[in-house]
Amino acid sequence: MFNAALLAQMKPGAALLNFSRGELAVNADVLAALSAGHLRRYVTDFPQDELIDAPGVIAIPHLGASTPESEDNCVRMVAHQIDRYLRTGSIINSVNYPNCELAPCTCHRLAVMHANVPNMVGSITSLIAGRGINIDNMVNKSRGQFAYTVLDLDEMPDEALTGAIAAADHVYRVRAL
Repeated sequence: MFNAALLAQMKPGAALLNFSRGELAVNADVLAALSAGHLRRYVTDFPQDELIDAPGVIAIPHLGASTPESEDNCVRMVAHQIDRYLRTGSIINSVNYPNCELAPCTCHRLAVMHANVPNMVGSITSLIAGRGINIDNMVNKSRGQFAYTVLDLDEMPDEALTGAIAAADHVYRVRAL
């Protein structure tokens, strides 16, 4: 599309910005227009070898979201995040829940997804304390109307306890890890 004929029609000293596709510009013609002074700058995020370090060319990394490479990266990223959620309870890049990055633990972990309303943490911890289980560590994060509480416990909660927590008002999901 941007070949010698089209570049010649551009106002002298113009800058060409190409963030669409590298194939839209004929690199040899762009370099010739830059060399002749007809084109002042060529900015592109498709830095092919002949453009890198060429006078008048500003080559930046391509940050496209719909390229095969970016889609492959997204698949790897999502797989890693799901693996982290399943293994540690970590939530990363959720649409509705807060980021909650957790280290692996050797203890017993309980993850509770619930509404972000008053006294939820107190209700959850009271049920755990009522069974005589110690809480070693706890994280509570919220985002808008949703909250996520993760508790590291001295002993594995039984089904009665996880069922009691799951039955509490405003609790969406309970998961023992």
